[in-house]
Amino acid sequence: MRAGRHACAAILAALSLLCAGCTLSYAAADAGHPKAAAAPPATPTHPPTHKRASVKTLPAGMRHLSVNGRTILLYVPAHLRRPAPLVVYLGGIGSTAQSEVTQLHATALAKNSGAVVAYPQPVNGLWNAGGCCWGAKQDDIGFVSQVRSRVASLVSLDPKRQVLIGYSNGGMLAYDEACADRHWTAIVAFGASLTTRCQPTHAFTITNVNGELDTVAPWNGGWSGYARADMPPVWKIDQEFAVAFGCRGPQHTRSGADEVYTYVRCRGGVYVRDIRVPGLRHHWPVKAVDGYDMGPALWRLAGL
Repeated sequence: MRAGRHACAAILAALSLLCAGCTLSYAAADAGHPKAAAAPPATPTHPPTHKRASVKTLPAGMRHLSVNGRTILLYVPAHLRRPAPLVVYLGGIGSTAQSEVTQLHATALAKNSGAVVAYPQPVNGLWNAGGCCWGAKQDDIGFVSQVRSRVASLVSLDPKRQVLIGYSNGGMLAYDEACADRHWTAIVAFGASLTTRCQPTHAFTITNVNGELDTVAPWNGGWSGYARADMPPVWKIDQEFAVAFGCRGPQHTRSGADEVYTYVRCRGGVYVRDIRVPGLRHHWPVKAVDGYDMGPALWRLAGL
């Protein structure tokens, strides 16, 4: 049986586990490897920063929108929740808005959860995540914030459920964007870590899934030939966020074959969680090859 099939069972089992002014950077002093705490709260809380928008209506289906001259695909389910959760998906190097739709497999999931999903188009298949990747220079933090604002002008959004899901280069941007824009309540990153400095404006839930055989975003950090960047340790970055958010822990547990590190009692009721998957490399698992699709797994880890 493939390692991916074992990873599938382990990741799905993990689904049941559920400092303002501090600057985070992978150059920060080593605080030690994660050690021990309790399970995360079931429902993170996040106070709204503005009055809830009035109910808006938008026809169901997929549509093209333009934001600052760039394309996004926006999916609205027929049974949209009011206010609606928002998911913005950021793919890896070489992705497009259309390939993001295919990769995430979120249409049926969005229908069931009543969430609206946005798929932004990267410039030349690259996101500028600060320290990565491949010389990208455009202002993608500003762009993704504009995407969120544009969707909010069309759909009444739930201020407690505005989530970034990112893979690889897109996961790196998810960290950076959530740091900069306090509207985001959670990120789910796969094969990624923070690659620049950031000053969090608020506490947000972090779930990071990494394969132990990942050489692009290595668990313990190091040079990534593919990303052409020196990558920080995944666990260390999340530990720094946990300290900035005033969390306790982490608790080191196992879910199937996965190792799970969870920080809890963070400011705002959020949590920080690392899931380390044995046998998994830096690739996007698909059912035909690995026995499961990673998109729905990440969606469920986001609590949607």
